[in-house]
Amino acid sequence: MSGMDFLFLLFLAFGLSMDSFSVAMVIGGLEKTTRGDVFKLATCFAIFHILMPVLGWFGGIGLKNIIEGVDHWIAFGLLFLVGIKMIYEGFFAHPDMKETRKLNPRTLFTL
Repeated sequence: MSGMDFLFLLFLAFGLSMDSFSVAMVIGGLEKTTRGDVFKLATCFAIFHILMPVLGWFGGIGLKNIIEGVDHWIAFGLLFLVGIKMIYEGFFAHPDMKETRKLNPRTLFTL
């Protein structure tokens, strides 16, 4: 393994661990977090943090020749949409929105 591969894997592992840490802090701060919720969250994140980079790697290899010329525009568009949604929710979010306290499959998939 070359030094660049190791550095890439190190940064990927750090990014994924920060993702897990931030979600764990939020879920752990809820009043009614059970041991079952903690187990479900840890299992879900472990599975997805293994599968997603592997699927992304193979998807990237398969689509490289197709989107190579516009990949930067795709990234820009996705980040732009996320930013617009965050700004919209910051200004127009309803103040009495109910927070979800159940870790059902839909919530786990979204996290």
